[in-house]
Amino acid sequence: MRRTKIILAALAGGAAALLLIGSAMAHPGGIVDRIDVLAEALGITAAEVETAREDGTLKDLLDDVSRDDLKEAYETVAGEAIDAASEDGEITSAQAERLEELVSADRSELDEDDRETLRSLRGAIEVDVIAVYASLLGKTSEEIAAAKEDGTLRDLLADVNRVALAAALVDARDAAIDAAEEAGEITAEQAELLRDAGKGIGRGHKRGWHGRRGGHGCEGDGSRGHGGYDGGGKKDTTDIATGGSA
Repeated sequence: MRRTKIILAALAGGAAALLLIGSAMAHPGGIVDRIDVLAEALGITAAEVETAREDGTLKDLLDDVSRDDLKEAYETVAGEAIDAASEDGEITSAQAERLEELVSADRSELDEDDRETLRSLRGAIEVDVIAVYASLLGKTSEEIAAAKEDGTLRDLLADVNRVALAAALVDARDAAIDAAEEAGEITAEQAELLRDAGKGIGRGHKRGWHGRRGGHGCEGDGSRGHGGYDGGGKKDTTDIATGGSA
């Protein structure tokens, strides 16, 4: 089981930046299903991955799967999802190109100075996730807040194309970075680091394998989870400087 968790953590940590946008994890299954990625890496069907997980043989199948194998599999599955969304008119060509940049990003390229800069920028850039959801769903922010409170937001987001949701969140993130740079709140160098594909993408908590397919995603390694309206009525915002939600 420990081997399985290590492999899944590798999938979470490397090039799978797009999958790991923390707020997109509110969408059932994430932007792509982890099981589909594992199936691609193993050269078997998703049903066979499910069976192996249930009978305890998945860890054995993963013994010969490397981080590079998982990276390549993720890029294949996510790339196909992006292409399909673009062809169906769910996202624009510009959004597709931006998402492809994120898919091919490699967080391992960060040096210690970059990591320290990102840590220092925690909380500097925020996205109003509630507003993004409201726009996609054609609802008001108050209605989205109410849906979060009564537990129906996941059901509402189930009708939203996964890639379109991720694209909207990335657009909002990039716009927030641009605004912060223009306002002099961050330097041009800091803004470039934040924009750089895969470096500082908002992420949720790291998790192992849970339960049923479609109810989980492969989540990232940020230190804070998805936010929400609290008792004081604060906006749901996502800290996208170094990951997690505010």
